[in-house]
Amino acid sequence: MKISDQEVLLDIDNIFKQELDSAQIVREKTWFRNILFYIGEQWLSWLDESNTFGSRFALNPNEPMPVSNVIRDHVRSMKALILNKKYTARIWPNSEEQQDKDAAELGAMVLKDLDMKGCNESEDIKELCALWVGLTGNAFARTYISFDNGTYIQDQGGKIVQRGDVVLESIIPFNVTVPMIGTTLRDKSYVGIKSLKEKEWVEDTFKIKVQSDGAQLVEYEKQLMTLVSNVSPWKGRGLESGFDMDSSKYTLFKEVEYRPTKKYPKGRYVCSAGEVIVKNEQEMPIPVTDEGEWEYTITDFKYNYTPGSFWATSSIDDLISPQVRINEIDKALSSNRKDVGRPYVLTPMDLVLKRKSLAGQSFLQLEYDAMSAGGLTPKVMRGTPYPQQILEERKINKEVVQDAAGDPKNILRGQSPGSGSSGYMVDILRESAEMSHTPDIDRFYRSWNRVKRKQIILAQKLYTETRLLKVAGKGNEIIIRSFKGSDLYNNTDVRMELDSGISSTRAGQNQFIMSLIQNKFFGDISQNPKMQYELMRQFGMSWMPTERSIHEETAEYENSLVINATESEIMVQNAQDNTLIYTIEGLFYFDLRTLKDDMTIDDMEILSEDPTFKFHDHNIHYESHTNVILSKEFKTLSPIKKQILISHTDIHRWELNAMAERQMQQAMLMEGKFKQSPTE
Repeated sequence: MKISDQEVLLDIDNIFKQELDSAQIVREKTWFRNILFYIGEQWLSWLDESNTFGSRFALNPNEPMPVSNVIRDHVRSMKALILNKKYTARIWPNSEEQQDKDAAELGAMVLKDLDMKGCNESEDIKELCALWVGLTGNAFARTYISFDNGTYIQDQGGKIVQRGDVVLESIIPFNVTVPMIGTTLRDKSYVGIKSLKEKEWVEDTFKIKVQSDGAQLVEYEKQLMTLVSNVSPWKGRGLESGFDMDSSKYTLFKEVEYRPTKKYPKGRYVCSAGEVIVKNEQEMPIPVTDEGEWEYTITDFKYNYTPGSFWATSSIDDLISPQVRINEIDKALSSNRKDVGRPYVLTPMDLVLKRKSLAGQSFLQLEYDAMSAGGLTPKVMRGTPYPQQILEERKINKEVVQDAAGDPKNILRGQSPGSGSSGYMVDILRESAEMSHTPDIDRFYRSWNRVKRKQIILAQKLYTETRLLKVAGKGNEIIIRSFKGSDLYNNTDVRMELDSGISSTRAGQNQFIMSLIQNKFFGDISQNPKMQYELMRQFGMSWMPTERSIHEETAEYENSLVINATESEIMVQNAQDNTLIYTIEGLFYFDLRTLKDDMTIDDMEILSEDPTFKFHDHNIHYESHTNVILSKEFKTLSPIKKQILISHTDIHRWELNAMAERQMQQAMLMEGKFKQSPTE
């Protein structure tokens, strides 16, 4: 029995009212404090009285506000530490059957294709999650089907329809609510998400009329956008005015996902805008499998686990105290230089300052009247600077920050321990510093693994029509393939595997490769142009002019002509002997007759009328075409395309055999061993 809209509204209101408890308020204030320290506005705080941001103390325009932001450096180093680990998604097949193995390989390519969409937008989402983990200790990524991010296509009947896509986005922790009971996300009976949506978008999408009186309820999100937009580039000047959200244009959009229960075995998914129910479905956005497996669209990322609590704490929490002390010392030192720490002059009367110059140097000169001063001279007194103890205290606080952040000597921030340190030494020191953060990195990628699994599950559900994917295969080979979601055959067991763990730094990687080259691990690379190209690319040179690359490009172009040709582009002609000859784009010809072993090189000229054919490197072309013929993609081609490519490859094979025969004859002539046949 479906729940009425009134009951759903009451349930949603009760869920989001739970956010008003004291623990949630304290937690969100802590997050805001961390954000303020991260952006350098450490003199600001959230004022409950005015429900906005304000100064911790009365601002004096002449009072310095220096900020040495070690917290930002720590967050950036932790973010880089997470993102520098290159993991690849691999799908394990459900069985040893070839069908499941092929489907698992296709699934990995689908995930790569999703990562490459929007100019690798998924990498931006991953970076946002790593940033939120560092700032608040909690991050959330959402995987769902969106028709707004899809495209409009024309179906077979000529009707314009909207095609959806699998979308990944980062949700700010302020907008996520879960019940108190349970320490993991799967323990929660529901997950709630609130966000500000444009009123016009909600009305156009769901064809309903909504009120826009809920924008004020997302005060933290609104104030966060206000803060970031108005933050002063000059620390200490206060917030600039000029940005204020027009609440009449927005409405509060609430979404709740309920896990499966006995009453609702497929779960529930409800949405409301203002006081109107826009969705009330008896199924979760990610469908429940026949075996009862289910997933929320939300995936949580955590930094420091708090025993007995779902919410984690961030690494910034341990750095606030030393950061405050460093700021106080910097402020005191700056004030000292402008006050008692400055030199001062005691004079018996008024002085006259005159600007003088000598040898190109400008300076100020003090002048006074000795007669009127009664013979007294002015005295220049040195200021009273802070003792060295203050500077030592600042140094100690910075070391406390390094130890608390798990980055001794700032190795993770790129500082080398010495000018003569090798790549191996830097790698060893980085590895030692990373050991304390290895559980944090592994925890992050366990969550990212769940994100990739949800992507492949939704792709299997959504892609009911044929889609085209473009990915880089092994050796950066370009793979273009059409598929449907049903081709995955429910192979969704995703595992994240470390792509490369040899070295953490470019210097260490290059030094390791150089040692392999010196030990002849790759053989004689002077005789291997392909290996030369790969090594040059590894060392940072993306292009190296070689004769071989020109012939390879021509061969790959011929492969693409055959693979991507349509039926209308494949034209049939009759030769003089009534042999069927096929041409593609008028560039070169293929004969589909069966090649015989007794054919000579003169017969081969009939098979290819491409004027540039005689200039081709037949060895390179034969290798390139053979790789395509032996690939899995070749199996998906039409019979006519298969025969065209095989026949064209046979032409190069016959040319190679003829060249080998001519070389043998020339060698025999040079050695004087060439003899006529006895029968002649």
